[in-house]
Amino acid sequence: SVFAGGGLSRACPRSLASSLRTSQQCLQNLRSGKLPLKSRNNLSTKQRHVAVRLGGIGFCFVLAVSACHRYYGTPTNFLHYLKGRSYLAVPSELDVVSLKPDEEKDYSLTLRNLTARPLLVAGARNSCNCITTTAFPVEIPPFDLREIKLKMLAGSVPGPRNQEVSLFISDSEGTHELVIPIAGGVYLPDDI
Repeated sequence: SVFAGGGLSRACPRSLASSLRTSQQCLQNLRSGKLPLKSRNNLSTKQRHVAVRLGGIGFCFVLAVSACHRYYGTPTNFLHYLKGRSYLAVPSELDVVSLKPDEEKDYSLTLRNLTARPLLVAGARNSCNCITTTAFPVEIPPFDLREIKLKMLAGSVPGPRNQEVSLFISDSEGTHELVIPIAGGVYLPDDI
């Protein structure tokens, strides 16, 4: 017989001889109650290590996205923080579209603090007296947001209006000016 007296190694290629030795080890492990790693879920050790790593990476990704939503609102806001911004205004510009003559309309914008320190909105400067803003100062706690209310008075002269509101925001690095453009116009009902 080929199996008797070591004839297997001469009659078969080495890979077959080694796989027979592995099979014999598997049988011995099964008899002794030890399961070989390869027989568990039909995965090799390397495949199981890769699966564990991918599971860990997936868990870390879910954890990171959850933290972004908890502290920054969205992953995009977190990217703004990574770029060095300590606050974010939404919307970044106001479009009042069209107002009727002497119409007064309320608008709002949201300021989000992207840092672990409080921000202070110290005040505002309007480009015309047709815009009024909320009472200042307004403190924004860490990772929180506050709404800034604006009131716009259209005026009686028809035509396009391009105004702006400058908010002065203080953080640990100093005071910054945030300019919010306001576009729109005053139109007679027949012009719309």
